[in-house]
Amino acid sequence: MCFPFNGELESVSHAYFNVYTLTVTETTMSRKLQQLELPQDLLENRETCSVSLHLMTALRLQLKYLQQSSFARIENNAFESQQTLESILEQLLRAWTPNLRSRTQVANQGTLKRALDYIHYHQRTPIRIADLCEHLNVSERTLQYMFKRHFQKSPKQYLNLRRLHGARKSILKSPHRPISAIASEWGFAHHGQFAADYRKLFDETPRKTARN
Repeated sequence: MCFPFNGELESVSHAYFNVYTLTVTETTMSRKLQQLELPQDLLENRETCSVSLHLMTALRLQLKYLQQSSFARIENNAFESQQTLESILEQLLRAWTPNLRSRTQVANQGTLKRALDYIHYHQRTPIRIADLCEHLNVSERTLQYMFKRHFQKSPKQYLNLRRLHGARKSILKSPHRPISAIASEWGFAHHGQFAADYRKLFDETPRKTARN
């Protein structure tokens, strides 16, 4: 289970239970997810997972080793302890993700479709990423991950491309209209930046497109 900074976790265990709590930073978790090629939005997952008896036994032995090393304060074992910690984290993530991955992918597909629909209907008006995240009820991290995975672009880059292509169609359709009016119509407040982005994408200026 992942929970935010300063979050609290309460539990009541059996009298004969030994409870181990392993806490890692968000940076460490993010790096490990990247190494394992797992989605970063798992950082926001609140589900728990069950592991096999075999894995539980192995993890228990490794946790006992970490506990003993900590009590003994053996400085020479610091690197080995860190490796053990990394190994435990990796095993837990591998056990945790198979069932989550399929559910996460289905959920992300639905969220992505809603995001694209929202962009489609608001592409001519100013859209803030924060507004899009609020509409979808997702974090900016999750939104960035979905767009990077499916389009290899950020949401802002994707929206900008949609607007540039829309502006080009409008220029071709109405070549005598002022370029500035078309740029404003497609949500480009800075006309100089619009012209630069347009030329970079289409290898010609908006005026040249109009002349063609």
